[in-house]
Amino acid sequence: MMKLLLKWIIVLVCIVRTTNAEEPETANVALGKPVEQSSTDWHALPSNAVDGDDDPEFCHGSCTLTQVEFDPWWMLNLVKPRNVYSITIKNRIDCCEMRLAGAEVRVGNHETFADNALCGVISSQMVRDSDTISLQCEENDRPISGQFVSVQLKGKREALSLCEVQVLADEFDISIDVTEPVGPVQPPTPVCIIPDGLVNVAKGKFSSQSSRSVGSGSSNAIDGNKNSDYNEGSCAQTKREYEPWWKVDLDDPYDVYQVTITNRQDCCASAILNAEVRVGNSKDMYENAVCGGLVPRDVVEQETITVICACGKPLTGRYVTIQLVATGEVLTLCEVEVIGNPEPVVVVTAPPGIPGPGPSVPIPGTIPQYRTLAPGQTLAPGQTLGPVDPEQPGPGVPIPIPGQTVIPVDPPGPGVSGVCYMPPDVRDTAIGQTAYQSSVKAGGVATRAVDGDRNSDYAGASCTQTTREKSPWWKVDLGLPHYIYAIRITNRKDCCDFRLKGAEVRVGDREDFTQNAICGRVSDDTAPLDETIWLSCGCGVPLRGRFVSVQIVNETQILSLCEVEVWSRDIDEVSTIDWGTAATFTFGPPITTNEPCPLPAGLINVASETNPTQSSVKKGGTADLAVDGNKNSVYAAGSCTHTQREERPWWKTDLGQSRDVYMVTITNRQDCCPFRLRNAEVRIGDNEDFKKNALCGKRITGRTSLQETVNVICDCGEPVRGRYVSIQVEDKTSVLTLCEVEIWTLEEFE
Repeated sequence: MMKLLLKWIIVLVCIVRTTNAEEPETANVALGKPVEQSSTDWHALPSNAVDGDDDPEFCHGSCTLTQVEFDPWWMLNLVKPRNVYSITIKNRIDCCEMRLAGAEVRVGNHETFADNALCGVISSQMVRDSDTISLQCEENDRPISGQFVSVQLKGKREALSLCEVQVLADEFDISIDVTEPVGPVQPPTPVCIIPDGLVNVAKGKFSSQSSRSVGSGSSNAIDGNKNSDYNEGSCAQTKREYEPWWKVDLDDPYDVYQVTITNRQDCCASAILNAEVRVGNSKDMYENAVCGGLVPRDVVEQETITVICACGKPLTGRYVTIQLVATGEVLTLCEVEVIGNPEPVVVVTAPPGIPGPGPSVPIPGTIPQYRTLAPGQTLAPGQTLGPVDPEQPGPGVPIPIPGQTVIPVDPPGPGVSGVCYMPPDVRDTAIGQTAYQSSVKAGGVATRAVDGDRNSDYAGASCTQTTREKSPWWKVDLGLPHYIYAIRITNRKDCCDFRLKGAEVRVGDREDFTQNAICGRVSDDTAPLDETIWLSCGCGVPLRGRFVSVQIVNETQILSLCEVEVWSRDIDEVSTIDWGTAATFTFGPPITTNEPCPLPAGLINVASETNPTQSSVKKGGTADLAVDGNKNSVYAAGSCTHTQREERPWWKTDLGQSRDVYMVTITNRQDCCPFRLRNAEVRIGDNEDFKKNALCGKRITGRTSLQETVNVICDCGEPVRGRYVSIQVEDKTSVLTLCEVEIWTLEEFE
């Protein structure tokens, strides 16, 4: 009886405790936090999912959208770890709602979100039942702790669209076990070096805007008055409208490094949210390059907002625009300063005194030669020095003259009679460079377009080819920025020349080429396309850029290129510019010129003398190919390893004796499948069973795995000592391919 009474007392105590337990203080902690996604289509930014607007109609401008791609994803950074109880997602209702079926939602402290705990999988039934989908995040009857929240469509080629994501979590920060690896508490403060001697080149220039409030003309933003009180009459303002814009014409193209906005302070400062700055030579702002990024939520209350174009590298352009993207709002600008070089960029035209070509334009891309007087020779009255005629040699010595390379342009720009000029020292800087494309079919790899072979017959094995897909693309990385004057494309002529119609060519310093400036578009009229297509980027005004892309936009088509030549000149980075000291900005691209992990001087690669092994071999991709000194990242070149598709494939080498290893550099395959390196770990130690050795650096994340060169720094400047170095893909069935592995130590051992 006593035992039974005791049991009832315990039960009653538990009931009382449960009844009196305090509910956790929770809130939606996602609003306005940093977000990113695998790609962006139709200006549907990742931040749209955390803007507090759960409107499920895409056309209303508050939903995200990626491109159609394999494994698209969206990720939220809560800045600090939280106890997450539930996640609610607002799905689209205007179309395509079933796209969200099968999406994985994860929470955790790993920026490589595949390593985080699964909160839930969105089923088809959930999508059919409601446009509001809620998932309870529990692990062992407790909320899931984490800094990162991700949504990913795994294992299929699709677009991901989210109209709102709410994360219900502890309102206050939680304590974190220091043994649990966490992501950075906050992004590093961007540090960008810009030249000294820059000036505001916009003051007093001609401006315009999409509409005008009474007494708030566009010129108010460039009158030199930074008063941020609208009532003082020195702010430009549009009416409330969808995507309002403001534009200034600088008269000439300038190298622009940053744009500084004086934001309204007497009210409504947050209306500047999602403002986008573009710089370029086209009157159509959408053809110009994006300067910096969208103005984020964390700076909208500031009076002075600095938008840095490319972290120390300029964008060249005559027109500067500011537009509120994907929002219906009033655009107010109290002052806009366009900070650039004081002198405009020189436009290349026909040389003075030399007759340029008239209406009968020479063959596009050829370099006509002009006569010069021979020693002692004089001109008769009325006689001029015309171009050399190969059929009728005349007096004088033909030599190249600056400005002789010509490209037809429509409509005519600066130059003579619809002709654009390039300087004589331009060259094709794309040949032999690293190229990528959206997909590969029938062996038409991206590098074929930069192999120096203009053969326009696909059977000649020198043309690229993608699969038939929406918005197929091709891109080349020039390695360094160049001044680019023109693009020459050799189009396929054995068949299908029409496929290239309407293709868009962009140039810029951004890997996301959709934010770079448009060099030109291939004609989409009904006439057959020529075998050789020339596009003038600025009609004598170069575009600056490292990346050149060709894309058939918003069409389902095959993209095939037989050669792409990028006619440009090298940039003399030191030229006449006196570089200033590092300047820290509150808003700019996430780039720093400071090495986060300093490495000692004199490091050498000791991998080449080793004899590596790997878990398996396929297609002749033996382990030793990773240490042959050849960094060619195209598998067909015969210098990349290749395992079978297997669980946790690995590669390992023996250094012969223990060494202090500071860094391991991997050259990753680029002609296809770079993502295979995702989740790879580098380990170093003296145990032949490498799984027991120390981890060198962090696991390679999905985004890093797409790069051609991946540097794994072992312990932020401190070496990891060991004899064995291994690379293994963790937690998945995959293929491991390594095109080169370099192991960096201080000195060789005797």
